[in-house]
Parts: sequence; C-alpha cells; structure tokens
Amino acid sequence: MSDQECERLQRQHPDWRVWRADGGSWLATRRGRRLTEAQTHSGLAATLMEDTAEELRVALLGQARIEGTADVDERPTVRRLVPP
Repeated sequence: MSDQECERLQRQHPDWRVWRADGGSWLATRRGRRLTEAQTHSGLAATLMEDTAEELRVALLGQARIEGTADVDERPTVRRLVPP
C-alpha cells in the first residue's frame, strides 16, 4: 500500500518528490526551486516530514494553500534612494 500511496501523492503534487524513509516517515521535498527567506517566513517549507501518508497529504495541501496566498515568486526589490 505504501508504494501506491507514494505514487498517488506524487501524481497529485508533481512539484514535490515524495518518498517513504526506511524508518517509516513520509517525506516530500520541493523540486527545482529554492525558497526565499520571505517565503520561508510565510510558512513555506522546502521539505516536509510526517508520520503517515495522510498527514503528509494534509501538509502538502497546507503548502498549496500558503502558496495561494503568499507571493511565491517574490524577488528582492531594488529601491533607489532619491535625496529629498
């Protein structure tokens, strides 16, 4: 069942690599993208680790919700200082 669960989670969340560790934990790591400090502070995570497939599914959905409200494409803003 765990292989099927892994495959299902992977299909539902293609931007994540999903696997089960030897110790039984369920993990997911983002593919191909580093998070900015601001994104991390908004609650986004590079890697998730949960005890069950269901807990990982909920955590992945939580990340998707945060991404929907956070500026996930945030880039540093360059501000030009203009003398008064």
